[in-house]
Amino acid sequence: MLADTQYLHHGVGLPERKVPDVLHHLCGVKITQSAFNQASKRTTAAGTPMAAAYTQIKDAVQASPVIHQDDTGWRINGTQA
Repeated sequence: MLADTQYLHHGVGLPERKVPDVLHHLCGVKITQSAFNQASKRTTAAGTPMAAAYTQIKDAVQASPVIHQDDTGWRINGTQA
């Protein structure tokens, strides 16, 4: 269920405050936003596999000679910013 909450938030872009309502309506699961946040913190705490993976990715990016980023722009009053 934690993976589903993370996917809804990070993968789909659903705001954290809406994740519990979606899970309740789709799965009948009652979870609070606070429980969702606490579970995320436990999963990514120091010494966990997720923290180790994050450190590996961060180190690889910092050591890369070139980093490609998403330069997708946005519009302000209809003009590309």
